[in-house]
Amino acid sequence: MHSVFVSRENELARLRGFLDHAVQGRGQVCFVTGEGGSGKTSLTREFALRAQASHDTLLIATGNCNAQTGIGDPYLPFREMLGLLTGSVEDQSRQEAINAENAGRVGRFLKVSKRVISDLGPDLVDIFVPGAGIATKVGKLVADDSGLLNKMGLTQAPDPAVGLRTLSNAEQARIFEQYTAVLRALAQERPLALVLDDLQWIDESSASLLFHLARRIGSSRILIIASYRPEDLALGRGAQRHPLAPVLAELKREFGDVDIPLGDGDGSSAREFVDALLDSEPNRLGASFRQALARRTHGHPLFTAELLRAMRERGDLARDADGRWIEGPDLDWDLLPARVEGAIEERIRRLPPDLQELLSFASVEGETFTAEVVAKLAGREARQVVRRLTQELDRQHGLVREEGRERVGAARLSRFRFRHNFFQAYLYGTLGDSEREVLHEDVAGALESLHEGHTAEIAVQLALHYEQAQSLDKAAHHCLQAGRRAMAVFAHGEAAALALRGLRALGQLPVTLERRSQMLDLMLLAGNAQRLSGAWADSMNTFREAAELAGRAGLPEVMAEAALGYEHPRYRYNLPETITRDLLGRALAALPDRDSALRVRVLAGLARASASASTGLSDAAARMADEAIAMARRLDDPQALLEALEMRFLFDRAPSEIHRRLATMDEMLGLARRLPDKRLLLDILEMRYMDRMALGQREAGDFIDEHARLADELKDPFYLYTTASIRVCPAFLAGRFAEAEQLALQAFEIGQRYGIGNAEGIFGIHMFTFRREQGRLREIAPLVQHFLREQGHGAAWQPGLALIYTDLGRIDDARAQFERLAANDFAAVPRDALWQTCLAYLAEVCAVLGDSTRAAKLYESLLPYAQLNVLVGLDFYLGASGRYLGQLAATMSRWDEAQAHFEHALDLDERTGARTWLAHSRYQFGQMLLARGLPEDRDRARALIAQALATTRELGMHGLAGRIEAGAALH
Repeated sequence: MHSVFVSRENELARLRGFLDHAVQGRGQVCFVTGEGGSGKTSLTREFALRAQASHDTLLIATGNCNAQTGIGDPYLPFREMLGLLTGSVEDQSRQEAINAENAGRVGRFLKVSKRVISDLGPDLVDIFVPGAGIATKVGKLVADDSGLLNKMGLTQAPDPAVGLRTLSNAEQARIFEQYTAVLRALAQERPLALVLDDLQWIDESSASLLFHLARRIGSSRILIIASYRPEDLALGRGAQRHPLAPVLAELKREFGDVDIPLGDGDGSSAREFVDALLDSEPNRLGASFRQALARRTHGHPLFTAELLRAMRERGDLARDADGRWIEGPDLDWDLLPARVEGAIEERIRRLPPDLQELLSFASVEGETFTAEVVAKLAGREARQVVRRLTQELDRQHGLVREEGRERVGAARLSRFRFRHNFFQAYLYGTLGDSEREVLHEDVAGALESLHEGHTAEIAVQLALHYEQAQSLDKAAHHCLQAGRRAMAVFAHGEAAALALRGLRALGQLPVTLERRSQMLDLMLLAGNAQRLSGAWADSMNTFREAAELAGRAGLPEVMAEAALGYEHPRYRYNLPETITRDLLGRALAALPDRDSALRVRVLAGLARASASASTGLSDAAARMADEAIAMARRLDDPQALLEALEMRFLFDRAPSEIHRRLATMDEMLGLARRLPDKRLLLDILEMRYMDRMALGQREAGDFIDEHARLADELKDPFYLYTTASIRVCPAFLAGRFAEAEQLALQAFEIGQRYGIGNAEGIFGIHMFTFRREQGRLREIAPLVQHFLREQGHGAAWQPGLALIYTDLGRIDDARAQFERLAANDFAAVPRDALWQTCLAYLAEVCAVLGDSTRAAKLYESLLPYAQLNVLVGLDFYLGASGRYLGQLAATMSRWDEAQAHFEHALDLDERTGARTWLAHSRYQFGQMLLARGLPEDRDRARALIAQALATTRELGMHGLAGRIEAGAALH
């Protein structure tokens, strides 16, 4: 039965509507959905043919996900798609899978596409398109442009044995931006229709790229058509949500109704499809036959077509003298297959045995297979196999189709694909378990032979085949290679999954020295990939196991790397210290006693693990830190030196050293910008920002955009959280409280999602500060009380509750709370990261209570910070320390000191543009001048208070406004 397309006119009309919008510069994305065999691929192919005919400049590119390897093969459909647009397949057969016209258009467009890749997507080479092919074709197409290869980093065709190059300065976000920029630029020249098939098998990184791309095509002439099976998405991936599910939810929210469902035909729709299919050829088939066929197949396209084919081959349908199809004399519906699988079985079994054998061998490689592999398994000459696949199994029987040819080193490989994955699944299912194992090993061996020198490029496939062959050593080896490739293109989720697959394979084998070494390599890969994908708890467990295994094996370097991997998320996410010192201490003792970059890192990590936020570096930890710095200088290793200095500055927070720290950090920053480790650059930027914010340097805010860009590139959960949190303070200082609250909530949600240790506490301080300024403290007072009852003494919450009582006029409660905290010279207040915050809250309470004795102690503690802002962690502050010192000095009637502090606070608040805190400083300064009682102070005092009141009314600072108005009424 020849291939025809019938019905689906409504669906085609919707696709035409999407394309019309895209061609007009309003990019679109849509999803064709339906169960297997419902005609998704046929619909998109027919639409592509019609669109090609109606739009003479349209270019079409397709990409397919793979049921066997796609889930672990990063960016597979997008590699295929960009490969078509840049001509990186060996011939035109894949373009001709749409039609020859499209192949010709793409071929004539190659000169443009190569230039666009070189200008906008240099990092895509060797990730999405093969560098050797690009270099060769660019040389042919634009031989007169001597700089083009240089732009792509390909002064000559790269050595194919090297495999995927590692882009140290490019991260996944940059790759996504370049991919998007390339497609948008191509679409300026020609409208694009991009067809992605079988997204139920999409890999995690491709799902992320689809989301990124779809949200950035709004003003481009690009239509993305994606197909998937909804039932597969509903099942998820193991215990995890399917990676496409959240992408679909967001894109549907953004684009609206973009689904084109192809459901089972019931009733009239099934009959309409059957009628259309039957009437595509002359026939005399009556209503009873048509109704019986529709009832049996429910209008399922693949089942209907296969059943008709079977009926013709069995003689249940025959041609009359006029060449029209009629019912045969022996038609018996009860003898016909009741399911599509049965129809496929009958069809395959009618093939000659040698063709069945070729297809069975092909099914082992997968839905997409290589003719030369099949030839090796069958013991036949490759050309003969290619001929039979093309002439008989493709053109005559319609079971496979040619996908294209590819040159790998000296080998020329012919790719084919089953026309439906049901065919591959049936054939594979007919093989016994032992037969499958043998054939998978044979397939792997054939692939390795054909890809000699290039096996890294097919490591995912080799890992799969060796797993199925129970050749577990080789499976683990290729999982490691594939995982490293995935890490190189920032597909961290896939890298972690591949590493864990390798570990599971080795776990089934007896332990040997070689396997233990390979196991440790896989564990380090898994730990790093888990950390970078946000699974920091899993990462810590993996690194701990690796450290223990390396310790038992007497491998100190590996133990040190694993211990450092464990330490990184521990301090990043503010987790309690449990075994880090032990792990790093044992690693340090086992390392050779000589200078090395690894020893520097271990010393710095051990010093960091031994330090505390309240006491800083102990003498022993300080000695280790100094030793690490000196060793890094002796090694002249800038990376090691920066890591050691960074650790020193994390805990060396003395306010008197701030200018020295900044000078050193400026030098560190210049060095860090020249190194590939962007996390180190972000760390230095953050520490430098803290000190500049403390000094009130307004240009400190310039770093936010750079921080956000780097964090977005890295996708490291900690930096994504800090980027979100950093944005809160500028909005609050400007008095944009609703915006600040929304930003704080976003940061908190990111912190919760990734388990950031102090995210809840920072969010609490944010909300306390906002509600205080909004005059809404009554809302949170019960929550703070409940928190303290349930969780005991939390750093800033005890002083915070005293401040709430003060603002609400509950002076007795405030005094009782303050007295508890003031006992033994405020010994209950921990000297941790929120020490300054606690002092600031207590200073305000002390001033209201008029406790001059306690004011002296608080003044002494806060005085070292007199020239600085009161920091709350990395990215928030409570205004100038001078305001709190001024209140304390006034409480002690030390008027000249109080005035000097307030003058400095006004200057600092004005310089930083902190309108919120400036209102407080003006009001408190005015109150101090009135309290001093000098006649010459009255006019300035009233002016300051009037300015403060005007600001509170403008910004909605109802809490302070109420206090100012209440004070005015008293006067």
